[in-house]
Amino acid sequence: MEPRSSDITEAIHLIERQVATTGAKFAIVDEGCPDESSLMATRDGFLNLALAILRLVVLADEGRAEEDGPFTWDDGIKAVMHQLPSLRSVWLVGACLFPDHSSLMTEIQGMVGPDLAASLTADPAYKDPAS
Repeated sequence: MEPRSSDITEAIHLIERQVATTGAKFAIVDEGCPDESSLMATRDGFLNLALAILRLVVLADEGRAEEDGPFTWDDGIKAVMHQLPSLRSVWLVGACLFPDHSSLMTEIQGMVGPDLAASLTADPAYKDPAS
């Protein structure tokens, strides 16, 4: 079965009905250890995060999202995120949606540097899940 935007839109409406606090947000919190962070939220904060991501998928499916090179981009996720004002916290600027695993991995490898990029290619955890 091929995914359809109408099915995702229906899922969005189902999830929206579950959200009691529409303004609930999530945060990415540095836990004090090097390179360790967690997503933290209430139930409604996580549902709003899911809604922001699903809305990006619908925009992309309908060709209404902003294109930025190899991916579709949207900053709607910032509306449901607490940005913590510290030097060590993560600043999320948007969400990038890639058309396939290959283009996703190409972008990640270009961002992480050659040593890590080479190890990603050999790591089974980064293998294309469709293969």
